[in-house]
Amino acid sequence: MLSFHEAQAIEDFADLLYDFLPGSGNNRTAFPIAAAQAGVGDLWVPGSKRPAIVQLLGATLEHRRHLFTKLVLVIVRQAMTYRRGKGSPLRRDEIERLNALLPRVSRSPSCLTAAFSRASLRRLLRPRPPLRPGSAATGHRRSRRS
Repeated sequence: MLSFHEAQAIEDFADLLYDFLPGSGNNRTAFPIAAAQAGVGDLWVPGSKRPAIVQLLGATLEHRRHLFTKLVLVIVRQAMTYRRGKGSPLRRDEIERLNALLPRVSRSPSCLTAAFSRASLRRLLRPRPPLRPGSAATGHRRSRRS
């Protein structure tokens, strides 16, 4: 059974992670996909999103504590793609808040520090250079004038 302190941390995690990913309806990035990739897919309970997130995080912490950090990392990695695609990339303050929450539920904060080190944070949140009009990535070709 989770301690009161851990249960409160789970609630704080759920508040923070809520906008990181959709609860369903996406084939590439969603909480149930992240859970499966982290090895805790059976702990995702479909339904209302926030209670499902609380259930997933709480059950992972209670029954597979060793996979909790991995779950959070997978969620963050998927959120990088999902949120950037929505025009709302992850922000430094969100990652820093997450980094502050992790030691409240982990017995090995040293691995958390490595996972969310400042260098990793800079790489995670490095802004992409804007695409130039006519670049190959935009799918448009520049017209040639004779």
